[in-house]
Amino acid sequence: MVAVAVFGLALGWLAERRRRFLRLAERHEARIRYHMEYPGFFFFTNIRYDTELHEKYEQAARRPWLPIAPDPAERMMGVQVTGGDRTNALPKVEEIDPFEP
Repeated sequence: MVAVAVFGLALGWLAERRRRFLRLAERHEARIRYHMEYPGFFFFTNIRYDTELHEKYEQAARRPWLPIAPDPAERMMGVQVTGGDRTNALPKVEEIDPFEP
């Protein structure tokens, strides 16, 4: 009986961890899609950062029992989004660092 309870708790923990990773992946995907909806608009964000974290959390959701590395700090970048369409294709991104002279 104790083994069944422990097994049930472990499965519940893995399911919750998987849901959390999927929510994080969806958040970063929404940020990417937002940039794609407004091509040519100047954003202070790093679209590559969101793309990398989206992929990271999708992979983590597939294997929730494995540990994951902490997220890197987001470096604010000016991003000029050009091209791209409102499908799954990622737009072309040109980064402009506002902190460099």
